[in-house]
Amino acid sequence: MQINIRYADVNKPININCKCGVIIEHIRKCANLDPSLILDFCDKDGNVKLLRSNLTAYATSFLSAGEVFYLVGAQEDGKQYVYKLLATLTPEEGVIEVKPTKADKKDATKKPPPKPVSRAKKPK
Repeated sequence: MQINIRYADVNKPININCKCGVIIEHIRKCANLDPSLILDFCDKDGNVKLLRSNLTAYATSFLSAGEVFYLVGAQEDGKQYVYKLLATLTPEEGVIEVKPTKADKKDATKKPPPKPVSRAKKPK
């Protein structure tokens, strides 16, 4: 099961039968990118796949074999992430508008839901 990842002017075939974190780090090394840069992939419609939020899941759950995905860098801007396409597009590919996503931080102010009260039956 293979996809193609586009970054810079490179088209890299990748086996998606492995964990998302492994794929992201492999592409990071191939593209020689800064370890602090937040990476993810998007499809041709600009939908971010959010692999970075599912590093231990298998990529086959998020990516379809035979498709082309584009490397994006994420930067937090308020309560959302804004993405920059890290691929040089060909004229045939046109322009890809990468859609922002909500910041994936947990709300620390939320309290856990209350535990249900046990209603023990009285003996007869």
